[in-house]
Amino acid sequence: RAVRVAAWDQTDWINTVGGVGLAGGGGGGGALDVNTVVKTVEAVLNGTVTADTDVDVSAGSEQNILTASFGGSGTGGGGAAGGGSLLTVKNNTLAVIGRHADGDAASAVNAVVLSLGNVRVHASDVTDSVLLAGGAAAAGGKGLGTGVGVTTFAGTTRALIDRNARVTALGQAAPSAFMDGGVSLSIPILADLVNDLNDPRVGTTRAESRMNTLSNDLLAGRARSLDTFKDTLFKKSAGTTPRRGLAVTAYSDQDIANLSAAGSGTGGVGVAGAIAMTTIVDTVEAKIAEAVQINQHPGGMTPHADQSVTVQSQGDTSLFNAAGGVTVAGAGAISGAADVATIARTTRSLVSTGAQIHTQGSVRVDADNAVRALSLAASVRGAGGKAVGASFSSMVSAGTTEAFIDGL
Repeated sequence: RAVRVAAWDQTDWINTVGGVGLAGGGGGGGALDVNTVVKTVEAVLNGTVTADTDVDVSAGSEQNILTASFGGSGTGGGGAAGGGSLLTVKNNTLAVIGRHADGDAASAVNAVVLSLGNVRVHASDVTDSVLLAGGAAAAGGKGLGTGVGVTTFAGTTRALIDRNARVTALGQAAPSAFMDGGVSLSIPILADLVNDLNDPRVGTTRAESRMNTLSNDLLAGRARSLDTFKDTLFKKSAGTTPRRGLAVTAYSDQDIANLSAAGSGTGGVGVAGAIAMTTIVDTVEAKIAEAVQINQHPGGMTPHADQSVTVQSQGDTSLFNAAGGVTVAGAGAISGAADVATIARTTRSLVSTGAQIHTQGSVRVDADNAVRALSLAASVRGAGGKAVGASFSSMVSAGTTEAFIDGL
């Protein structure tokens, strides 16, 4: 028999809001979109477990979010318009064998696991979000347009064999796909187009078929359609390798686009300003805790020659931040754009003091962190009188990435 403990939480979220004001005199239009996602996802295996094949303990959280706001105004006199989108994601994801609760004795053994096959403890948190905010004002007199987009992600993703646990993975079953670090990036729709060119056929092409299915799913509001849409344009997958034995792996991934724009067209003085701000604070950890015993199996049980132990943590972020302001005015024009991105991540893989590990093959303790970010800020102004414009872009990435064995 196989044993599986799995917890999975998926959020597919599309939220749009808009406001438009039209008036012969003064008027305005505004829209504010506020989104908050807070989740705790845990998979816990305690007690005594024996499996003929594999044991899998996995916890996963996935967020696919599209949020958009737009405010517009068209007036004969003065006009103002603004759009704001705010997104906050706060997640705690944990997969654990032998979890200790408050009040447990320090020497308590909360899990004894014996698998003739493989054992995997895996935690993952994947966030894909697109945030759009815009404001446009057209006025015969003075005009003001603003757009503000703010994205905040705070997450903790942990895969853990807690202290004093006893885990044996003999590796006698077929190899399992264990996370090994690195990601693969692809553009499926482009691959389909290339295949169509290399293998032309009469009728519906691969790319056309993919887009038809996708558009039908989106229109019907089917689950995962937003995720499928993203994966059609840009797909990211964590790398895996077939291995036998034990794997403790944690993966955190954020693909975020934050776009903000503002425009103002007036006969008098025009002002436009846009702000795009993204903050990511993340912790990813894979750990074999204090006094854990790995593969200290009873006599007479033979492990596979390729039996191994893997402890792997991985953080990966792709970020596109952009802000733009455009002003066209008969008198004076002022435009500005600010783009601020901050990424702070701790990625850690460790084997703690007092842990005992025996294996026929290798012990791998690896930590990987990757950040890909593009920041754009631009302001454009045109006026019959004076014109002033300013743009500001700031990107800060601070990370701690460590892999260590604190004695075996």
